Amino acid sequence: MRGRDLRLVPVAAAAWAGAGAAVMLPQSARWVAVGLWAAALAFVALTARPRARRRTAQALVAVGLAVAAAAASHVALSEPARAAAAHLAIGGGRAIAVHAVVVGKADRTASGDAAFDARADEIDIGLRQVRVAVPVVIRARTQPDVGARVVASGTAFPAGAGERAVLVVRAGRGLEIVAPPRGVVAVAARLRHGLAAATGGLPQPAAGIGRAHV
Repeated sequence: MRGRDLRLVPVAAAAWAGAGAAVMLPQSARWVAVGLWAAALAFVALTARPRARRRTAQALVAVGLAVAAAAASHVALSEPARAAAAHLAIGGGRAIAVHAVVVGKADRTASGDAAFDARADEIDIGLRQVRVAVPVVIRARTQPDVGARVVASGTAFPAGAGERAVLVVRAGRGLEIVAPPRGVVAVAARLRHGLAAATGGLPQPAAGIGRAHV
């Protein structure tokens, strides 16, 4: 790796640090973003001085701070929707239904359930229907394809601090696949199922290849 390539390391580190601070302290994300933007502008002003020394280093610092500020700003802008979803009346094992689109491949948990990432757009609490736009993790017995639209009926609880998902949904009352994947993800799903079917009767380790991609 050349020396000029190493100059990007501080930029990446600053972005990770800014995003990490904002994610771990979401209530303070807006102030983290404001502080980082102010610092970035200050370094931009330094590099603009006619006799500024170490202009390259100052420019790299400014870029790193700007990238970190952008990451923190993204967290700050999405925090109101995340907070609203996390504070819904879902505690105490209350039954809910989460309408979502699957966005991640399912992994098996220790209990045998499938856990997968999804993007929720509606949560039904009794007769109340709440529109949301938040990432969730759904745990269910059924393993849907990426891109499928599902309704997970069960209970939910807020995810831990620093997690991408806002809620963890346990589909104890069932998972309904209301629409299959469409477009490119539908083609990918058919290929995965075809691979699983083609390798299902083969001895190990070949049979495991198909199952690993379903």
